[in-house]
Amino acid sequence: MKKKPMYPAIAILITVCFLQTNVFADDLEEITGKAKKVTEIVNKAVEHIVKSEDGDKSLKDVTDPKGEYVLPDPEGDLYVFVYNMEGTIIAHNNEKLVGKNLFKLKDTKGKNFVAEFTSIAKSEKGEGWSSYYWAKPGETSGSPKLSLIKKVPGKVAYTSKDPGKSGLKAEEEIFLGVGFYLKSDEEFQKVKSQFKNLGYNLWEEQKK
Repeated sequence: MKKKPMYPAIAILITVCFLQTNVFADDLEEITGKAKKVTEIVNKAVEHIVKSEDGDKSLKDVTDPKGEYVLPDPEGDLYVFVYNMEGTIIAHNNEKLVGKNLFKLKDTKGKNFVAEFTSIAKSEKGEGWSSYYWAKPGETSGSPKLSLIKKVPGKVAYTSKDPGKSGLKAEEEIFLGVGFYLKSDEEFQKVKSQFKNLGYNLWEEQKK
């Protein structure tokens, strides 16, 4: 009895692999595009704060939920958040978070990601990408997220909302960030291995 040729099965396998490769290539292209947009927003926000003579106004400008530093995205809008070097939020589009110290806050998988933010800001370069899991708006389970963190040069004077200092003028080093969600954990793991090849470096990879 003659064996049936395996050409159809091989053809199907090749087609599946081709489609998977194309899907991953499309994902990488989309993620690269978002990373570029995030970088542009971060640099623009840092420049605005540095050039401004009014710290309070500049911080309000870059975190205005209806302002030019917000970019709508199906997975969750891209927006600016600002911390001091102790992990206290000093500006955010959610006013309820301003003044809270989140240094010990962990993501949905137990990673102390705010502490990592501050480590990036305090590093020699003062800039880097952080990866963590956080719930998308309207959801409770964590989704993979990438955020670019960047220290603002010099010190910024602003009105503190930190408990015990509320209403007092503060002048200190700060950093800001912008992040975007990925569609799935599978995509996240693939991106983590390819992120450096895209021209970006994750902080956790630099520390290995």
